[in-house]
Amino acid sequence: MQDNDRIVIFTTASKGDGVRRHIEQTVDSKGQHLNLLLRQLPSLKDAIEVMDSGTGDLIAMSPWEWKSVEDPRFSLIGILPRREPTWVLVSNDNPDRLVKDPVIICDSELLRRQFLRVRSDAIIRTPSEVIVQTNMDERQRWLAIEDMRSRGEIDGYVIARSLYTILNIRSRRHTLGLQRETPKGLREHFIPPPLHGFTLLVGRSGFPAEEVSSLCDPSALLAFRIETMLHDNLSDEFKDVTGIYAEQRKLGTLMNESKRNNDGFFEKFYIDSEKKPLRSGPQFEIFIEAISYDGTVAIGCYKVVELEAIRQGSINILREFETICDQLKTDFEELKRAPETMPEEYKHARKKLFEVHKKTESP
Repeated sequence: MQDNDRIVIFTTASKGDGVRRHIEQTVDSKGQHLNLLLRQLPSLKDAIEVMDSGTGDLIAMSPWEWKSVEDPRFSLIGILPRREPTWVLVSNDNPDRLVKDPVIICDSELLRRQFLRVRSDAIIRTPSEVIVQTNMDERQRWLAIEDMRSRGEIDGYVIARSLYTILNIRSRRHTLGLQRETPKGLREHFIPPPLHGFTLLVGRSGFPAEEVSSLCDPSALLAFRIETMLHDNLSDEFKDVTGIYAEQRKLGTLMNESKRNNDGFFEKFYIDSEKKPLRSGPQFEIFIEAISYDGTVAIGCYKVVELEAIRQGSINILREFETICDQLKTDFEELKRAPETMPEEYKHARKKLFEVHKKTESP
């Protein structure tokens, strides 16, 4: 490719995943400098066919669209800087300040369980349970739900931030976030479903990635690979009820947050006897958490991994998570004796602590 060649990027109609708006903003801000041209095609299939014929260079797509492209002729060239992946609650108040027995609409099983953890009295419905029309598209459906909220028929709804932005709703929103800056125990966190906020650039295998390196973020690419690996290796029963989030962060920032929250985490594991950090440079923060069907029990792991150890660190956190899941999903038989470091009641038999899915009553 010559320096004066134009780079043509294909996009498709908005699907509520934020990709279309993200690539438009990127081309608007950097298109003239890099000689970018954005073209819209009706569907991903059309974009692949056109690019395969030799026209165009890249396709902007979501992680879920990329999973559907099983073609060795195409490869992942890069990922734009990640958008905010957290979801939002559209309502007049925060989750903990809503009226008693609030009626909430939510289309994500994970977010439903996370919300129940905060408000066990919440009555949570799916969009299909409150919208009877079958000829509505995604946008029309959520706008109808917003009308229900404005009329007081429901108390709020939980929606992906990207979809909220596209709908251009003016109503008050509340971020369901990681709550990094909130002292532990004062407010529940919401680890987002994996792979949200990513805009992928896919091209024909062999496309020179350096041509668009200024558009892409290597840390976003690494986060995408971590979340993909963790999610792909979960058992099927956990895939829809597990939040996963990975992000590259500065060690100093992590330590300052730990100090403000007074949780002692970094002082215990990452500071030596002379109060000096045991490591340096960029770190990757990884969260993984599953919630029981009723929101009462959570299984989670958290790890901070050095950049050069990211592969093994990702494998380790997955193994730890799976081990805890296996233990808490199992009934404990009575032990003859408790380990020396554990209290006497540890040896008593007890039922499993974690139910992934609600048991159905036998007729």
